[in-house]
Amino acid sequence: MSITFSLIAVFIPLFLMSGYVGLLFREFAITVSVSLALSLVIRGRSTPMMCAYLLSGEQGARMALSVLERGFDSLLNLYERASSLCCGTAFITLMVMFRTIGTTGYSTSSSKGFFPQQDTD
Repeated sequence: MSITFSLIAVFIPLFLMSGYVGLLFREFAITVSVSLALSLVIRGRSTPMMCAYLLSGEQGARMALSVLERGFDSLLNLYERASSLCCGTAFITLMVMFRTIGTTGYSTSSSKGFFPQQDTD
């Protein structure tokens, strides 16, 4: 609940912004805040019911734990395959990293603006 309230508090300044940027972000801030509030209400009502239904008795708890364990095992296998691929192609991975750093440096040094220079009329 505290994370949801913190996220809603983050979007309040976007809602209160003025100017062109404020007009663009106002609808976004309202949409995200309302969806977070609805998510909080639905989660608060349905989570206890689902836990009571799924974890009823010893067999339900074991079933839930086995499903979670299979999910964690698949994530671990995916990580192992990805890390072995990166370690097997260390030079290519290093070049991709340097290119990413260079592209990031170039994009942050170029001129940026909300409106193009031609739209000053």
